[in-house]
Amino acid sequence: MIMSTTQTTKPFPVRDLLKISALTAGVVIVLAAIGYYPTARLAGPAGLGAMFVGLLISATATLVGCLPGLQASSGASDDRHTAIMIGMGLRVLVVALLGISTALSGLLPHRPLLIWLGVGYLTLLFVDTLAIYTRFARATQTPPGANSPITPEE
Repeated sequence: MIMSTTQTTKPFPVRDLLKISALTAGVVIVLAAIGYYPTARLAGPAGLGAMFVGLLISATATLVGCLPGLQASSGASDDRHTAIMIGMGLRVLVVALLGISTALSGLLPHRPLLIWLGVGYLTLLFVDTLAIYTRFARATQTPPGANSPITPEE
């Protein structure tokens, strides 16, 4: 006997991705505003380019790292934990590949690039963790009255 198993897939939470994207962009703008003058003074105009590229790489890694967690946010608990680990791996992979390739290209000064890559990565890691945590907390909340001992009359 052949049994058909169908899984219901929930749509990807685009609204949450847009919220995380906006929050990431806001944090990158704040970091760039804070770091503009010191970077320009210490590294010159080329250092400013390296700062913007480092922050852009960190933002890209944050958004890529959020994708598995957002996709699994409404699934089982084990799936969510696996998705978080996959997201962390993707985030590190994106930062490593883009950071190393940019640093080895020789187009930008290495020190400001790597400093801002690290600052952006660590700052956006907090934003990423907070966003995924709130999404998971919202997905696991039980609706009001769901655990009520009183059953409705039919």
